[in-house]
Formats: sequence, structure tokens, C-alpha cells
Amino acid sequence: HIVSHITDIGHPAARAAEVLAIALLVAGVTRITIMGYISDRLGSLPTLLLFSVIQTATVAVFVLVDNLIGLYLIGIIFGIGYGGILPLYPVVLRDHLSSRGIGQRTAVVIFFGGIGMAVGGWLGGFLFDYSGGYLLAFMAGVAANAVNLAIIGILLLRLWSVRRALV
Repeated sequence: HIVSHITDIGHPAARAAEVLAIALLVAGVTRITIMGYISDRLGSLPTLLLFSVIQTATVAVFVLVDNLIGLYLIGIIFGIGYGGILPLYPVVLRDHLSSRGIGQRTAVVIFFGGIGMAVGGWLGGFLFDYSGGYLLAFMAGVAANAVNLAIIGILLLRLWSVRRALV
């Protein structure tokens, strides 16, 4: 809903599409450059938390900024967070589960991620139709990301407590 939101606040559709295109370009570059580098140094789960925090924060900020330069900057930062999340799920699974059945586990995680994104797109449109603006839609995105952050946080706490118990 980034393009629709940006056009609704008065910017031309071409500029709104540029914000989205830049975000997606940065996401792609992030996937093939810094995501692996950071994951190799911090670990897959802490890196997933980092990129998820970036995505959550920028989704929240999109509705607060209305100038075009700010939207481009948010798009760039959002792209960094967005680019690092989905590719990290298989890495997290590989790092924390046995290799037996890893293909099926990865498929299940990616499948439910896709369902979440599909429902999120539909829900955003529904909330826009209900409220006449994108504030509720973006806040629903923040809420969904907050659930993701809580799950990652619980997994990290569990991992750290297991590691502490082994020492």
C-alpha cells in the first residue's frame, strides 16, 4: 500500500512508484550483500531480529512522513529491513533444527509467510476502505510485525537460556 498511500497524500504516482522501486532495489541488494555478512557475525536469529526491528519501525514511520525526500529515505531503510527477513528464515531453520526434514520445515515457514503477506495485503485494503486512510492499515502492519518480534524474542531468550545452562 506504499504507492497508494504516497499518492493519497498528494505526490504523483510516478514518485510513489519510485519510492517502492527504490525500496525493492535496496531489498534485493541487502539480500545479496549485507544480510549474509551480518548473519555470519551475529548469528541468524539475532540478525532476523535486527532486520525485523528495522522493518517494523519503518512501517510505523511511513504514515508520519509526508515530504517526498523523507519518503525516499524511509523507503531505503524499509528496503534494508524487508530485504533481510524472508531469506533469513531458511538460515534460522538450518542453524537451529536438525537437517532431517529441513526442506519440509522450510516450505511450511515460507508457505505461512506467504499467507501472512496475502492476508496483510487484503487487510490493509479492507482497513483503508473502512477508515478512508492508511493509518489503520499501516498500524495493522506494525502489529503483525510486533507479533513477529515477540516470537523472535522468545526464541532468542530460549536459545540464550539453553546456552547458559550448558556452560
